[in-house]
Amino acid sequence: FLVINSTFDIFPHHSSAHAYDNENNRTNLHNLINMARQAPPGQHGVDLWNRVLSIDPRNGEAHFRLAALYLQGGGGDADVEKGVSHLEIVLDGSQINSSPIPRRSPQRFVMANFVGRYRAQLMEYTAAKKYLEMSLAEKPTDTCTGAMVASLLDTYPRSIAAADESLRQYNERMDALIDRAVQNSSTKPFLPIDYAAMMPVANFANDPYVHCVMSMFYLSFYYRGDVAAAMGKHFQVSTAMFPELLYMSPNVTRRKLAQGNSVDKPCVKRKLRLGVASGFLTEPSSVTADFKGVLSELDRDVFEITYIFFA
Repeated sequence: FLVINSTFDIFPHHSSAHAYDNENNRTNLHNLINMARQAPPGQHGVDLWNRVLSIDPRNGEAHFRLAALYLQGGGGDADVEKGVSHLEIVLDGSQINSSPIPRRSPQRFVMANFVGRYRAQLMEYTAAKKYLEMSLAEKPTDTCTGAMVASLLDTYPRSIAAADESLRQYNERMDALIDRAVQNSSTKPFLPIDYAAMMPVANFANDPYVHCVMSMFYLSFYYRGDVAAAMGKHFQVSTAMFPELLYMSPNVTRRKLAQGNSVDKPCVKRKLRLGVASGFLTEPSSVTADFKGVLSELDRDVFEITYIFFA
């Protein structure tokens, strides 16, 4: 979690005295907090900060430090969930006496962004929307965060009305991004990404496109929507943010130049070449269950099929 250590620099090293009513308790907690601050990363630090919370459950620094320890500890999915949960308490603010993350700050932008994207990955739509919108409120013009919020669809809407509302928000926000892209350039739509602002967000650097633009897989559940129009907007926003997606192979370009604009191109008598690429070409996969009937029934006298498996 790339930014969490630097955020400690803005945390005032003192704690509130709401949870205790005499000088001895105050001193004991103060000493315990100092011990926890000095502890090296690891289980001992986790134990000390949990002891702080057992005395003062509203201690914002303890929640924040535990978020850092769990997220940086390499303990697997369970520890990541614990870390994110503590970070949500800090971001929400209602369960702590004071927050170590000031509002309208780069730290709050990054951490809310991380939490929102994490919840989106787990298909937790409500929480994802909440924290991504919180991040966007910190930096309203950020392209990547705006695209995440705009392209986020309710994973499993509970009613037809909920599905309609999710798609309505999708169309409204994607239209706004497209309008902004058109205004940004007189030649072709363009949405600049603030890489400096986004680089501290965990996993952004691995694949900015996958991070910033949500998958349209769940659009297949929206039977009442205009799927073609929604996908068209997804394409327009994606290519305005990542113009390199409009790549055309030089081989295709040369062939087009050589053939000119003639429509009288010679027919070639051969099978139609079909490539099927997937990381789910395995027997227990739902993808295989969905498509194996269609693929197995394709006429091999007509189609030459190549399967590409991403192991």
